[in-house]
Amino acid sequence: MLTYETDQGGYVVDLDKDMLEKAPSYRSGDEPRYDRAYGEQVNSYYGVGGYI
Repeated sequence: MLTYETDQGGYVVDLDKDMLEKAPSYRSGDEPRYDRAYGEQVNSYYGVGGYI
């Protein structure tokens, strides 16, 4: 989902702002368990398969 754009000096993601703002998130200090369930939740949101 990332493309490196040399003219922008970094990676560009092909997602709109609304999707990013509504994405699964957490507060500093409340990091989730990085297990299969969390990976499936994130992957499902972005519509991709596989485990993180």
